[in-house]
Amino acid sequence: QNLKRPDGQNSLDAAKTSSTSSSQLFKQTSSSQQQQRNSAALHSNPIMQQQENHLEFMSHHLGELNSIAQNLNQSLADQNTTLESLDDKSESVLFKTRMVTRRADRIIQKNTWSRAKPEFVSNVSIRHAATGKYLAVTPSNGLTLSDKFNETCVFGYWKRKGGIFGLQSRYSRKWAGQSMLGNLSCNANYFGRREEWDSEGEWSSTPLLCASAGWGNGGYLLATAERDAIAIGGGGLKDKQNADLWCIAEKDM
Repeated sequence: QNLKRPDGQNSLDAAKTSSTSSSQLFKQTSSSQQQQRNSAALHSNPIMQQQENHLEFMSHHLGELNSIAQNLNQSLADQNTTLESLDDKSESVLFKTRMVTRRADRIIQKNTWSRAKPEFVSNVSIRHAATGKYLAVTPSNGLTLSDKFNETCVFGYWKRKGGIFGLQSRYSRKWAGQSMLGNLSCNANYFGRREEWDSEGEWSSTPLLCASAGWGNGGYLLATAERDAIAIGGGGLKDKQNADLWCIAEKDM
C-alpha cells in the first residue's frame, strides 16, 4: 500500500522550494544590480573608463605578441635544423676533400723518381685524452698504452709534404705504422707509405689516422675496451666522429 505524506509535510516542502527560488532570484538580481552600478561608475568616472580601455588595448596586443613569439620560435627551430644539416654536409665535404688529397699525394709520390725527404720537427709524446695514458713501444716492436711516461713514450715527429707525418720511436729507432698483415706495429726501418699518419685540428685534441689503412682511405687510432691495447679502426666520417682523441705534446730530449 502506498503511504500518503501528511498535508503538513507537503506544505513544508513547498515552502522550502519557494524559499530556495526566492534566494536564487535575489542573488541574480543583486549581481545584475552590481554590474549596472559598476558600469554606471565607469561611465561617470572618466579615469576609470580610460583605465578599462587601456587594459582592453593591452590585452589585445599581448595576444598578438604571443602569436608573433610562437611564430618566431618555430622559425628559429626550422633555421636551426637547416644549419645542422648544412654543418653535416660541410663536414662531409671537408672529410672527403682531405681523403682525396691524401690519396693524390700518395699517387704523386709513387710516380716520382726521387722519394720526398721528410723533415724532422720535434720529439713528441702522444697521450690518450680519455685515460691520460701514453702511446708507447713494446719490447716486441708493438704499440700499447703506458700509465707512466718514460723513454718508450717518445717519438720523433717527421713531416712530409702536405699534412702527412711519420712517428719514429726514439727508443727503438723504428717507425710506427701498419704491418703487411694490416696490424698496428712499430717495426719499419724507414718512413714509407705504410708509416704515414694524419691529424686534424689542434695538437691538444685530435684524432690520429693511419693513412695506409682501409686500402688508402685511412683508419683511425682507437683504444680498445681494456684501454691498454690500441688498434686501427675504420676511416669513414662516422668513424672519425667516434674516434678517440689524442694529445700531441713536444718534448725536450
